[in-house]
Amino acid sequence: MPVHRPVPARAVVADDHPLYRAGVVRALRASGRFAVVGEAADGQTAYELILAEQPELAILDVRMPRLDGLSLLSRLRLERVRVPVLMLSAFTEPAVVEHVLAQGAVAFFDKRADRTELVSAAVAVVTGRPVGAAAGEADHPLLLPLERSILAGLRDGWALHDLPVILGEDRATVERHALDAIARLGAERLDEAVACALAWGLLD
Repeated sequence: MPVHRPVPARAVVADDHPLYRAGVVRALRASGRFAVVGEAADGQTAYELILAEQPELAILDVRMPRLDGLSLLSRLRLERVRVPVLMLSAFTEPAVVEHVLAQGAVAFFDKRADRTELVSAAVAVVTGRPVGAAAGEADHPLLLPLERSILAGLRDGWALHDLPVILGEDRATVERHALDAIARLGAERLDEAVACALAWGLLD
């Protein structure tokens, strides 16, 4: 007898970090459970894709240019666009998670966690199974790829103002991710963040 495989669920993925977004798209497609019908680097493009493609799942980063994830979620709810939203963020403080869920997201996912956990959370969303409020929550500090690159550059002796050219990113993006790294590691200054990251073995 032929094996009947589930029809892949149509998904839109929106995240302003291209490497992270590509990793999510790759993991979803590799699972065989999702057909990614649109990618966006900002909330406005994601909104337009959702209207055009009518996906069965939208995976949105909380922080995006033009229209952030929460504003996009509010617009979708106001316009009664019925699409389950899995919201991503590296900030998992209870107040943040509660606010995201209160705004109408079906699930919240810690974007520092493994992609396989994200796929599992996405499958749970489209199949109607419950997802933990902060699925994939890590038990130790983790850094996004750009944050790791910034701290590694500082470790290697580069100044912060040199890193946009070295990393191929604009200055505002580098400065924002540097501040995020400081906050994530519980440091007060960049040199302390570098020391913390080294102590955790995050720059090996």
